[in-house]
Amino acid sequence: MRCPAHPVKSRSMARMMLGELELMTGAACLAARLVVRWRPDIVLLTVPQFSMLIPALAAAGIAHAPLVLEIRDIWPDELIPLGFPAWGPLPALLTFLMSTALRCASRVVTVTEGFKTHFESKGVPGQKITVIPHGADCSVFRPLPVNNWFRNEHGWGENEFVFLYAGNMGRAQGLDSLLEAVALFPRCVKTVLVGNGCMRDRLEDIIYHHARDRAVVIDSLPHSCMPWVYASADTCLVPLRRAPILKRTVPSKLCEVMACGRPVVASLDGEAAELVRRASAGVVVETESPGALAQAVTELASYPKERLDMFGQSGRTFAERHFDRRKHALEYERLFREVTSG
Repeated sequence: MRCPAHPVKSRSMARMMLGELELMTGAACLAARLVVRWRPDIVLLTVPQFSMLIPALAAAGIAHAPLVLEIRDIWPDELIPLGFPAWGPLPALLTFLMSTALRCASRVVTVTEGFKTHFESKGVPGQKITVIPHGADCSVFRPLPVNNWFRNEHGWGENEFVFLYAGNMGRAQGLDSLLEAVALFPRCVKTVLVGNGCMRDRLEDIIYHHARDRAVVIDSLPHSCMPWVYASADTCLVPLRRAPILKRTVPSKLCEVMACGRPVVASLDGEAAELVRRASAGVVVETESPGALAQAVTELASYPKERLDMFGQSGRTFAERHFDRRKHALEYERLFREVTSG
């Protein structure tokens, strides 16, 4: 059930926080009504949507139900390198709410071993933490023809090397470095950005003034279209900014790109970079380095199709083995049964 709120398309942290507070208020009212009516057996809270902290804690308290806390991003720690204030009433409130949720949760689910280590260092017992990584539906996200409707719709010919980024255009992705690198790419490379986010207007402005013939921004598409979007690219970018806390993060889009059998250019550090290396799914470049990114893309654009296909096939094999969402669903089912039986 969806809780309506005004969309916030702004780089202003204050406006974003006001939008989250509006959503929190509406969601708390909705959750209270639903809990009284349905009396749930389990309350599942997923973060980073921090506006759901109070509604979920209230729902678990009213229903006297166990709380399962799923943490996909470490907030507020991950926000500080992105411009979020380290001190003040709002960081203090968010830290208090997260600490309360960690204390009240019957189980904590994280997506990486690095996150588990982080929370153990914060005093969360290791036996309370379960690691269930990001995944993809490998029956939906699968290898598809490169020359498909999405590529044909935008007129990208066989001689163009399509370098794609699809996803959130926010602060954590560091996409300014990508646009700096565009000028260094060979002329045959077409840079495509698909999505929305608080940095989109800035990126579009840079492209308009400096790279109109080299790069293009396309609106977000339904999730069902994304396998075709990934398939249309010759290689896909998975970036994160350089920040110690982000080394523990594995972007969910990495799983989807690999499941689609597309070569990866991983401009990131830590656990996610190690996954790409283990899978032999592409190349890892220095984070926020336009020169390193340009060199990698230039080399990939010169490779024969067979070599690019080898990266894609290796990534697909790794995804089937480690990222299959059906396997993760079974792990969640076991966890829920343990929580309710306890």
